[in-house]
Parts: sequence; structure tokens; C-alpha cells
Amino acid sequence: MKAKKESFIDLFVVAPGVWGMKDVFVNVYAISNPATNTWWLVDAGLRWSGSKIKRMGEMLFGAGSKPEAIILTHGHFDHVGSVKKLAEEWNIPVYAHHLETPYLTGQSSYPPTDNTVGGGLMADLSFIYPKGPIDIQNRIVSLPQGGQIPGLSDWQYFHTPGHAPGHISLFRESDRVLIAGDAFVTTKAESAFSTMFQYHKLSGPPKYFTSDWLSAKSSVEQLASLEPEIVATGHGKPMRGAGMRNSLHNLARNFEKLAMPSTGRYLRQPALMDDSGVVHIPPRNRNASAAPTLKLLGIAAAVLITMLLFKKSKKKRNKKKALARSEKNNRINNGLNGKHPINAALQDSDSLKNRVKDFKSSVKDQSEKTGSKVNKEARKEIQRVKDQSENVASKVQKEMRKEIKKVKGQSEDAASKVKKEFNKVKEPALDLLDSLKFRLRR
Repeated sequence: MKAKKESFIDLFVVAPGVWGMKDVFVNVYAISNPATNTWWLVDAGLRWSGSKIKRMGEMLFGAGSKPEAIILTHGHFDHVGSVKKLAEEWNIPVYAHHLETPYLTGQSSYPPTDNTVGGGLMADLSFIYPKGPIDIQNRIVSLPQGGQIPGLSDWQYFHTPGHAPGHISLFRESDRVLIAGDAFVTTKAESAFSTMFQYHKLSGPPKYFTSDWLSAKSSVEQLASLEPEIVATGHGKPMRGAGMRNSLHNLARNFEKLAMPSTGRYLRQPALMDDSGVVHIPPRNRNASAAPTLKLLGIAAAVLITMLLFKKSKKKRNKKKALARSEKNNRINNGLNGKHPINAALQDSDSLKNRVKDFKSSVKDQSEKTGSKVNKEARKEIQRVKDQSENVASKVQKEMRKEIKKVKGQSEDAASKVKKEFNKVKEPALDLLDSLKFRLRR
């Protein structure tokens, strides 16, 4: 029987007791309560996210574990895709703000998305996104008034409407951790590339699904006033520290310029909603609607991007497969020893880092010793060649001196012979010269 392939789990740490998982372009979160050894799931991702979410829970909290409840920041399709299946399978409640109830109990669909806001492929394709409703009325429980979250005494929720009428954000005061949902995000949600590859950019709520911009601005201002240390959002990677807070305050101060679209259906008039669902929808701006050709091009581009991402994901899964098996074995062993899987994984990671560090140090020492030995041998060889060169040079000089002496001796002999021959003819020549002089005088 062929073994079932396991999909890659893109798990990341947000803060102590808080983890996140990215599935394609949306995040879900897990919150633990160490005091009761329980955990909660925040949002439920896409329709096919269920198996990944269950594996995330098992990786973090052990085989067969299930959360106490699911908390929904809001009910848009990319945050509730697997909520019904998981809630039924786990037999747990689903908490949401009462203004989200109509879209979670089959009463009302959300206002139409606005694909005229611009900014990228995610916005252009928004006309095809599901707008609900889903029906989990046998599981849904309205969050209590006052901001309390049942079973999570360290956390509170804030009503942050605008992107959705009953949108909430979760906040832990002790270390100022904020799970903001889509009240604002840490990537450019309108761009397919930015969203899927999670390029860091603190931005307003996804424009194509936001139907009340005045409320959205108030919500960002409210969250900025909390002065969070860490923010985790529905789309994008967590951000933290002073730089993040500066960006968040800048977004709140300049919301109209940085977050709101220049055109759009809900820019001047919001959709009106109450406990029963949508009451009024402003007319569509037909002049700003995307042309059918552009929509078709957008769909084709989306298919191409999906194929590329699938290919990349497959390669990534193959690379991570061995690591995933190792982590699973460590989790089982640590579970038997009473250790928390994540802490054990972190300890293993530290141990691995130390081993790598020791290995690098050992390699460096060996390299230095080898280098010293090579340098020593090289110096010996250079000296040997130098000595040989000096010997050869000495021999050459000696031979040259002999040859010069020989040539010099031969030159002296030749000069002596010439001189001797010259002396032989010198006297007759002088006599002849004297005779000629005498004759000339006569």
C-alpha cells in the first residue's frame, strides 16, 4: 500500500504560548493556557486547511489533542473554511462576535467584494471569492460583553469593525501580544505576490473585502493605542518592536492616504449591517469596474501563480521531509519524558547550533594546523630550490671564469705571435723606408 504523502506545515512562533501557521496566503493561530494545559484555535483557514490545522495541534500539543474552542476574528471565507468540519469532528464550540452571527448561521451573505479598489491580483480576482454564508448555528456561541474570552483569562478581545461588522482582535496585556485578524495586516493584501510570499509591509485591512472605511480607521486607531509589542495578523508575518509601533501609529495618523483606496464602491458610503445581516448596499461604481478581459487575464495569472507555488511547495516539502520526521520523533520522545514539544524542539535546535559551532571551530583549527604544515613544507621546498639555484649559479660562474681565462690565454698567445711576426718585418721595412728617403733627397 502506498504511503500517504504529508504536506509541509509552515509553523512559526509568535510569542510564548502563541504559534501561527501559514496556509497559502492566510494564517491561523494556536493559543495555549499552561495553567490548564489546554489550547484554543484562532480562525480556521481555507476549506482544505483542516488536516494541516490538526497536524499543527498534534505537533504542538501531542497526538490526538484538540482545542477547547475555536475563536473567529471574523467570518470571511479564508478564515472559516475548515471551521465546520473541525468543530464537528472535535465537538467543540465556536466563539464569534454577535454581529458576525448572521454570516455564520446561514442568514445573510456579506456585502459584495469590491474588485475596483486596485492594488494587485488578489483585489482584481475578489469578484470570485465566496461571500458566504456558512451554517454552524449548532456550534456558534456569541462572545460575552466586556471583552472576556472564556477559558483565556490572560486575553481579552476588542471589537474592531470595518473590514467585517463583527471583526474582533485579541490582546494579551502581560506582554502586549496582539492578534489583529484583518483589522490591519503585515503585507500588501491586494497583491498576490506580497500575500503569498508574505513580504513585510504594515498595511490597512484588505481593501477588496472592507465595506466600512470609517469604522476600519477607528479600529486601527484603537489597536495602535494599545502600544503592542508583537502583532500577528491574518495575512503576513508577525512584526514586533518600536519599528512596528511607529509604522502602526503612522498608519493610524495617515489612514486615508495609506490604507483607503482612491476609488471603490464603499469609499464614500459604507454597507449597512446589523444583527440580522446586510441592510443596505451602496450601488456599484460601474465606471471603475474591471473590464472582463482584465478579469480573464487575472484568472490566467492566478492559475500560473498557483502552478508555480505548487512546484515550489513540492520542492520545499521534499527538503523538509527528513526534518519533519526528526521533529516528530523528538516530539514523541520528549512527550514520554514529560517535556513540552516546542521547548524540546528549541532545546534540540540550540544543541544543534552548538554542535555546528563546535564543528566549525574544529574545522577551523584543523584548517589552521593544515595551513601551518603546508606553509612549513612550502618554506622547506623554497629553501631547497633556492640552495639548488645557488649551487647551479656557482657552477655556472666557475665555468664562465674558466672559459674567460681560457679565451684570455688564447688571446695573449695570438697577440704574442702577431707581435713576433711584426718584429720580423719591422726591420726590413724600416731599411726600405730609409732607402726611399735617401733617394728622394738626391
